Amino acid sequence: MISRSLASFMFMTSRIVFLLFYLTSLISLETFAGTPDRGPKGLGSVLIFSGTGWYRDGGAIVALHAALVHQEGWPWLQGLAGCDFNSDSEYLKAKVVVDPKARNHPSVKGFGKAFWYTADSTNYDKSVTGLEGLQVLLRIDESTFEPVREYFQTRGGKAMGEDHPIAWIREYDGGRFFYTEFGHDVRSLDTKFGRQHIIEGIRWAAVDH
Repeated sequence: MISRSLASFMFMTSRIVFLLFYLTSLISLETFAGTPDRGPKGLGSVLIFSGTGWYRDGGAIVALHAALVHQEGWPWLQGLAGCDFNSDSEYLKAKVVVDPKARNHPSVKGFGKAFWYTADSTNYDKSVTGLEGLQVLLRIDESTFEPVREYFQTRGGKAMGEDHPIAWIREYDGGRFFYTEFGHDVRSLDTKFGRQHIIEGIRWAAVDH
């Protein structure tokens, strides 16, 4: 039976995960819609003009899936994240590989060198591997699933190949950045790994920092 304290903790963390997913999705929609160019009244403008200074002063960003979808209107975020959206897959089971240098990171620790996971995967316009201050946490093995869903196969969607990062951390431009592509479908977070991944990502970005 779940104790009251554990139930409270689970409720609290579920609120955090939902809020992060909602906000990052909203940021993506606002910037894609062009609000940064419409002056300070747009939400995207507020986030751009005030958020970057806060981040550079030792702040932290935890970003989920849609935070890196079509951010052409936000060059700073593109530079921080290191890439942008190209296409995605259906919600499928695939093999996820932990980067050897990241196996002791709390957000992925305890799940071995590789494991099977079900989610929809994003293909980015370039790999982030090797960027300054960046450590890849997870990659996905494209040989174990179809990385480009049918919709994008006729619209220029491209798989990334052997080097396909799906989660990473970065210490850059004065702050900390944690990104995971999980969360488009909340089922990909409602697992033992998903909860650990997000909670420890938040801890690394904000608490430990």
